[in-house]
Amino acid sequence: MVANNTIQLNISRGEPFPLGVKKIQNAIHFSVAAVDRDQCQLNLYIKDSDKKYAVIVMDEQYRCGGIFSVAIEDLDTDLLEYTFEIQGKEFVDPCAHLVHGREEWGRYLSPEDKRKMRGRFDFSSFDWEADKNPMIPFDELIMYRLHMRGFTKHTSSKVKGKGTFLGCKEKIPYLKELGINAIEVMPIYEFDEIYVKNPYGMNAGMADYYYRNKLPTYPVDMPKVEPEYKLNYWGYSDSNYYFAPKQSYSYSDNPSKELKELIKELHRNGIELIMEMHFPFGTNQGVILSCLRYWVREFHVDGFRFNEEVVPATMIATDPYFSNVKLLCSGWDTYQVYGNRFPKYKNVAAYNDGFSVTMRRFLKGDEEQVSGVCSQLKANPEKSGKINYITNGNGFTLMDLYSYDVKHNEANGEENTDGSDYNYSWNCGTEGKTRKKKVLELRRKQIRNAFVLLLLSQATPMILSGDEFGNSQEGNNNAYCQDNEISWLNWNQLRSNKEQFEFVKSLIQLRKEHPILHMEDEMRNMDYISCGYPDMSFHGTKAWCPDYSNYSRVLGVMICGKYIRIDHSYNDNFFYFACNMHWETHTFDVPHIPADQEWTVVVDTFGEEDTKADINSGLSTIVVQPRSIVILMSQKNEKLNQRGK
Repeated sequence: MVANNTIQLNISRGEPFPLGVKKIQNAIHFSVAAVDRDQCQLNLYIKDSDKKYAVIVMDEQYRCGGIFSVAIEDLDTDLLEYTFEIQGKEFVDPCAHLVHGREEWGRYLSPEDKRKMRGRFDFSSFDWEADKNPMIPFDELIMYRLHMRGFTKHTSSKVKGKGTFLGCKEKIPYLKELGINAIEVMPIYEFDEIYVKNPYGMNAGMADYYYRNKLPTYPVDMPKVEPEYKLNYWGYSDSNYYFAPKQSYSYSDNPSKELKELIKELHRNGIELIMEMHFPFGTNQGVILSCLRYWVREFHVDGFRFNEEVVPATMIATDPYFSNVKLLCSGWDTYQVYGNRFPKYKNVAAYNDGFSVTMRRFLKGDEEQVSGVCSQLKANPEKSGKINYITNGNGFTLMDLYSYDVKHNEANGEENTDGSDYNYSWNCGTEGKTRKKKVLELRRKQIRNAFVLLLLSQATPMILSGDEFGNSQEGNNNAYCQDNEISWLNWNQLRSNKEQFEFVKSLIQLRKEHPILHMEDEMRNMDYISCGYPDMSFHGTKAWCPDYSNYSRVLGVMICGKYIRIDHSYNDNFFYFACNMHWETHTFDVPHIPADQEWTVVVDTFGEEDTKADINSGLSTIVVQPRSIVILMSQKNEKLNQRGK
């Protein structure tokens, strides 16, 4: 049925899948789920007006199970918007590819504003040229987690499109210089950045009672409290349009094109894009599957991080459509996913929160951590990837980890009750900002130590954006509602902490140049090629004698380069890490290496020329200053080689 009888539309039954809007030849197909309903209404509006162009009532003849679908031929979508309506309630298509009415960031939408929200059509073509997904294996991946708005919103970013997809594109040369080959972006689909805390205007106790008991009305005899509106800066919301790129993250009026241009340029520079997808409980699993396929098909997305308690993880991991797409979550039952069919993982990986806790405690000097550090440095499972990180958005930045003993979330307006109380942080002697040189140098040293452990562990490292140049959130470890300089990266710090940036850059380069530092297979701690050395071995201050006692704060790690060839002629180098997290100096006996090689110091996180190595015919000792790590690398013994000549 058509509301305006002067309009003649050629209407027929549409294709129900996928949900949303799609164009098939010269017809536009609309489909929406409406379970247990007798009919559904499609409203077509003239763009940017309240004038209805047509109303199409979809009854039983347009129904397939709980889905209503209709096809309209020769529809001029450039001039129209649309909504669906069920029992008098109008709503935006949950699967809309473009949502009008959300262009302005951070604006609370009143009920009247929400009534003006509508879906729009995006059938524009995009020239991907010869774009190909980099498909970088996990053992070669260097991940970088960022917030699309906060990454470039600060004036110091010096980009044209501050806080947008364009701004991120402008920073690709920076990412490439640092050595990043994958970015993980917090939600970039259309989410509601304003959420109502205590939406019923009740006191906290009554609100909780009514929520738990699913009571629909408010008791008239109870005193009413004004609802609290909070900014959802991070983007984890229960109100989302998962198929639509976020309008307010676009510098132009075409977010789809701008995001595609970003991804295309990332791929051109050998960088992948992984999307964080947060689905609330109750989300239709068929919609989840369709949504992920849409982003892969239309936007060439390289992977997803999702909440596996809602997402049908096993179904997605075993779907051939995602065989070359990275699938990341907190944990995988790899036997359930792959059984014994595959000898090595292909595309699934788990986030290793244990790495963060263990390394934080070891760096702080806690007892009983050495054994755990050994396990974490080695961990690289057979059938799934592992993502290591020390900081990861929800918690302190790396600078704050060594500037604050406790959280300082007062700016969030929750009386500092939000955020984790278990940070395993250390202020290095003074809480917060200080001008004390000794404290500042100790903080810089701890940051260098953290990056060494992160980037020289065997599994995939992930860096929190800004950590490489000392970004701070002023002690806020839960900045979910802070859209300001607390959360925005201050790029001025890149200049003031240039030395730290160069240190991280050099570590990434060292990792990339030496495949023994990021093996595809997990180290076995044994000599399985009969070369005289295990692939990885652990030591204490005495070589070959690791100290796992509860009071130990020292660890030596040797990695044998004979287990991998860089080319047909040369094996990789030997490496030895001497880690001293004690507050006293320790002397380490360094293990023997072949007579034609000798140790050389390549990294000393102490930051001063106080490290001395005594090298005598393969027997060496090295003095490691308090709370420092020294990295040794083997090189040809030139004197021995000259005598041989």
